[in-house]
Amino acid sequence: MLDLKGIGNKMVYVEQLEHKNQYVIVDAENDKITFQSYDSQVCVWDIKEKTLFLYGKVWDYSNTTRKHFALFLSKYCGTEYKSKKDFLKLIQSSDKIKVI
Repeated sequence: MLDLKGIGNKMVYVEQLEHKNQYVIVDAENDKITFQSYDSQVCVWDIKEKTLFLYGKVWDYSNTTRKHFALFLSKYCGTEYKSKKDFLKLIQSSDKIKVI
């Protein structure tokens, strides 16, 4: 379920994924969707640019993080996560995935 929360004068939606410490934060004002695991931001999906920004290798922190990262990619980015090996190849070959 999405909850509307005020952060400053911005409005964002926060959705908890299957695990209590995995969140999706939708910033509708800036067309960005962030996946957060515990206290760490994993990635940001830029809706307008259709570009995924990865925060280093946080997506690869644990099996649980990778599992929920795969759900995020599928549900919000329209990208299928098949395996870590395939995703690493995708990072190298895509101009729509940027590691920051």
